[in-house]
Amino acid sequence: MDLAGKVMLRNVIDAQSGIDISSLKPGMYFVQILKGNIPECVRKIVILK
Repeated sequence: MDLAGKVMLRNVIDAQSGIDISSLKPGMYFVQILKGNIPECVRKIVILK
């Protein structure tokens, strides 16, 4: 999600995979981590360049 709460990228990952964030513009985003369908935590990431 961006600062306005808009979902920018949605993906399911596990310990062996990742997601391609190259399409995201520089800025601050929030990653919501789910366990099953239950929100577990939110992490903030900043993309500089």
